[in-house]
Amino acid sequence: MMINNKILLVEDDPELRETLQDIFELYGIEAEITEDANAALKSIVEEENIFSLILSDYLMPGMSGLVLFSEIRKLPGFEDTPFYIFSARTDKETKDKCLQGGVTGFIEKLSILMSL
Repeated sequence: MMINNKILLVEDDPELRETLQDIFELYGIEAEITEDANAALKSIVEEENIFSLILSDYLMPGMSGLVLFSEIRKLPGFEDTPFYIFSARTDKETKDKCLQGGVTGFIEKLSILMSL
């Protein structure tokens, strides 16, 4: 596997994906952007990518960001990779569930959108 400083972004909303991609490009951040958890896992397992940071939506069709986190943690080389979940859900229960599940951090989507 090749180690790099690339970010993996997992987001099912096409408009937010495009906006974040534009921001990453503006700041010279190399990012692979996938639309769901299965595509993210494929990038890691089949394409043998290692990412320095993973940002994932919480609610996505098929597999949630929290389940994706659990699956990625099982893979060699990803035991300590920073993994942040972001979500439109702002309730304490969702945030606590993610943080107690072991993710590095939880970011509210509204805070992302407000900073744009």
